[in-house]
Amino acid sequence: MALKLYMDHDSGNRAVVAALRSASIDILTTTESGRHRESDEDQLAFATSQRRVIYTANSGDFARLHREWLRSGRHHSGMVLRANQRLGVGDQVRGLLRIADAFGSADTEDLFTYLDIWLAEGSS
Repeated sequence: MALKLYMDHDSGNRAVVAALRSASIDILTTTESGRHRESDEDQLAFATSQRRVIYTANSGDFARLHREWLRSGRHHSGMVLRANQRLGVGDQVRGLLRIADAFGSADTEDLFTYLDIWLAEGSS
């Protein structure tokens, strides 16, 4: 199964979504799911129920949720956090495509990574 993304409301930029879809990445946004007003905890639970990696710029809250879930024995389908709030569309797309290439059909259970790391020179 290829990497599937769930775009949090703060990261569902239309240009990013369109570019990733044109690259055949399976994406669902919080708006499309009708869940854009749900709590972070509920967003993560939904993404997990759908076996989707959540992509969010809300790095502080989701880093906390990652720790809390693991401490309590819960697992999620993965998180990609964007620490740089001003990261352009091209960089976001490039980083997310690198992650999709790296993980492809691999298991992303409890994946926790920052998009910015995937933009460093030499990342693949």
